[in-house]
Amino acid sequence: TEIYTLSLHDALPILYVPERGPLEVGRRAQMRLLNDPTGVIRSVKRVLGVTANSPLVRHFTASATFRVDAVGDRLTFKLKSAQYAPEQIAGAILTRVREIAETRFGGRISKAIITASAAAPAGYRDALARAAKIAHLDLLEVIPEPIAGALAVGLHAEVADRKLLVCDFGGGTFDVSALVQSGLRFTPVATSGDQYLGGDDLDHQIAEALAGLIVKRTKYDIHKDAVRWSEILFRCEMAKRQLTSATEVPFQMKEAYVEGGRPHNLDFMLERSWVEVHWQPLFDRAAQAIYDALQRA
Repeated sequence: TEIYTLSLHDALPILYVPERGPLEVGRRAQMRLLNDPTGVIRSVKRVLGVTANSPLVRHFTASATFRVDAVGDRLTFKLKSAQYAPEQIAGAILTRVREIAETRFGGRISKAIITASAAAPAGYRDALARAAKIAHLDLLEVIPEPIAGALAVGLHAEVADRKLLVCDFGGGTFDVSALVQSGLRFTPVATSGDQYLGGDDLDHQIAEALAGLIVKRTKYDIHKDAVRWSEILFRCEMAKRQLTSATEVPFQMKEAYVEGGRPHNLDFMLERSWVEVHWQPLFDRAAQAIYDALQRA
């Protein structure tokens, strides 16, 4: 038996439902945000396995461009003319992951070990198992993401007795776990995290700040146009990536808002120092989660 680990950048957890044809996942789905945002769903793991009355649902729904319904205590999403459960969305994404892995490794893949947030809700693992079944994967085990992180950086290659703190700032959640390594065994001793904090929230924070400036100057509310709002989120994510290594980046968006009955473009330099001020409250929450984990450990 051969075991592979795979980190995928071409299978982003974003799905697009077209009017006709197969579902699209990853980069292709991400590009649909620019012209058909009502058919795009992202960050579904935030509500995977949660009940309809969970506060996580309200947080998720606030930024959704599609209808979120409840059937009993189960969620469904209205995308175009069809209804989807969260595990169906996750199953389609896992299917794409499996297909990419099969292409890369040149063989059928039928078994998988999948990671889960250390702070995942009670029903998450059952929902993940259903999603894996949809993707035709036999789910062998669900392991905490912090342990997977320790393995990914090669800590299992060194026999050691030590204490570790693993911080995982993902797209939708922030997880912190204190681990004890004994030889080659990793044992979680304390966990903390923020189910409302991730890379998506960094994008939203910049977009909201820009939207606020537009309203203040022109009285135009970009939130009311789903296409414009989705595009500004997309542009903010791209800028975020560039600001990893640059102190300022050009921010350009055609016909971003309407003033005096005419559309106007956004074209300016976005500075890292300005962005960091707006991100600081989010980083303060991340720091608090770290302090909480340390205290519990």
